[in-house]
Amino acid sequence: MKIKAIEKELLDPGWQRAYCPPTAADPVVPQGQGKLAALEIGQRVRPKKVRAERRSGLDEAGLCRVLRQRGIGRPATYALIVESLLAHRYVEREPNGQLRLTQRGRDVCAFLVERFPDLFELGYTAQMESALDEIAAGGLSYENAVQDLWASLKSIK
Repeated sequence: MKIKAIEKELLDPGWQRAYCPPTAADPVVPQGQGKLAALEIGQRVRPKKVRAERRSGLDEAGLCRVLRQRGIGRPATYALIVESLLAHRYVEREPNGQLRLTQRGRDVCAFLVERFPDLFELGYTAQMESALDEIAAGGLSYENAVQDLWASLKSIK
């Protein structure tokens, strides 16, 4: 049996230095750092036996269960959260019903977490949910609940 391996090497990053790194779908390694660089043409290699484990994804019910366990959202908003994720193409529904994070979803998440790290912590989101409950119960004013959030957003340049 013959196995053919191909690897792309990036000779000059050019415009990619300023715009975007290579994606996982098109892996490019820096020159001379690839796994195949150490091999010679026609060299015989012995492949390793690797057992691939299938990652278990979440379906809509599983995502709602995780949100509920973490104190994020309310039963009335779970369907809207899933619809919004699908509409913005942050996730895709696979044929087996699982939700799969898209590259767009990864990019948006990475950007938001980098720019607003405090706002995208699960603890902060759960805390805001509690504050919204207090507002609904009349124990807290809207202005007091969003005062810290507004101050942190105003400080971002």
